Amino acid sequence: MPGLIAFTGGQAALTLNAKIIPAHQSLAVKAGDRLEVGPILSGCRLYLALQGEIEATPWLGSPSTYLPAKLGGQLYQDGDHLASKGEPRALDLETPHPLRPFMGHSWTLRAICGAEFEDLPEAEQNRFFSHVFNVSARASRMGVGLIGPAIEFAQTGQMASVPVFPGTLQWPPKGEAFLLLSDAQTSGGYPRLVQTIRADRHLLGQLRPFDRLQFQRVTPDQARRVLKAKTKLLQDWLGDDFHLF
Repeated sequence: MPGLIAFTGGQAALTLNAKIIPAHQSLAVKAGDRLEVGPILSGCRLYLALQGEIEATPWLGSPSTYLPAKLGGQLYQDGDHLASKGEPRALDLETPHPLRPFMGHSWTLRAICGAEFEDLPEAEQNRFFSHVFNVSARASRMGVGLIGPAIEFAQTGQMASVPVFPGTLQWPPKGEAFLLLSDAQTSGGYPRLVQTIRADRHLLGQLRPFDRLQFQRVTPDQARRVLKAKTKLLQDWLGDDFHLF
């Protein structure tokens, strides 16, 4: 059955029937075509979009799958066949170059100060956003460890559990900082130093071990303006039905 595919995310060598194909644009495929994906060269995750809807057993109204708990639509294994439903239709789309995320090994994420940021000594507050962190080998969809300076908090008492979100930077009393990703828990008992802004959160999944990362301080008002501006850029391309929030 013919259909359309597209790749986004990290950079890798892509071929269809041994011919190099580009990312960020729709590509026509048919039964028997052979698609090959090489190692990711920059970034951490590559995404394959398929036109139509993959047939899977729904769970809580969704075909999505959560691998750590083995919950959801389908746990695919090598050799499995994917079935889709829905009639294919012509759709010639290409991501405009200004809207394609940069993939590299050094990252800057804009962030607002977290609820416990003021528990840092004043000197550490002034220096925090100049620190450059290294992504550690402790990495999963729950979060990534960040190797950086040792920080002592003004308050050393144990915290009660508080809400956390993807993009929250937690700082345990001992050990490396931990930046939460899409499968993060919903609460935690460690100080929340910064919160990555919504407009930059899509980059979290591209952090890989040994990458370098620095946070850039913005205010909540600045974060809202950036998100509105980014949403408008995407709506100008994809239409008003697209929303980031």
